[in-house]
Amino acid sequence: MKGFERKNQLFSLCGLNCGLCPMLLGNHCGGCGNGNQSCKIARCSLEHGKIEYCYECKQYPCEIYQHIDDYDIFITSRRQKADLERAKNIGIEQYNFEQQEKIQILSYLLSNYNDGRRKTFFCVTVNLLELSELQEAMKQIQSNDELSLLPFKAQCLYIEQQRINGRFTPVSRSYNLYSDVQRADDIIVTIPAKAGEKHFKPEQRVKLINPKITADGKVVKGRGFTNYILTADDMLPAEESK
Repeated sequence: MKGFERKNQLFSLCGLNCGLCPMLLGNHCGGCGNGNQSCKIARCSLEHGKIEYCYECKQYPCEIYQHIDDYDIFITSRRQKADLERAKNIGIEQYNFEQQEKIQILSYLLSNYNDGRRKTFFCVTVNLLELSELQEAMKQIQSNDELSLLPFKAQCLYIEQQRINGRFTPVSRSYNLYSDVQRADDIIVTIPAKAGEKHFKPEQRVKLINPKITADGKVVKGRGFTNYILTADDMLPAEESK
């Protein structure tokens, strides 16, 4: 947006972790305050003295900000409000330091364990997990001498798991859904493993709890492609979710 410029490209005006976004990592976006995209939050900042973060505004949290996480964009907004509040409480310098630590972990995972299908998974996971959880996971990965003996795809699958009480437990599970509206292809939804395994009858109707759609964009040989990832907090039989 014209006239809207910011120095911090790791953390946006409204609380998104831009440094962990697949669009920024792929050089498809310059980050908050370094592009030409229209944004009502950026316009609001200009109208309130070019504030760097929403929490600096005397009207925070305002009506505009209350609904800011209603829709996902290129990086999940599930922790957006909580992250902005954390940055306010611990100070932006400390928050940026933690972001740099997360970026290093994300870069390591993408460089060593991305088989071409896990970029969005790693970006979302690093964004949602606490830094201490990621550091513990990295210790487990780097201390596993047998990991390098596995085939590459098996290594990537291992990284998608976490150790709980000495056992490896999936972080998330994916399910293929059939839609009466979108008949050409199944719809894949990913839900946290803590929601438990799901077993439904054929063609049984289900309802997603707090569904979110995240877009993953990339450029291949000069052409743009967008992949939409559907996630939810849980998936229940339609009759139980009423």
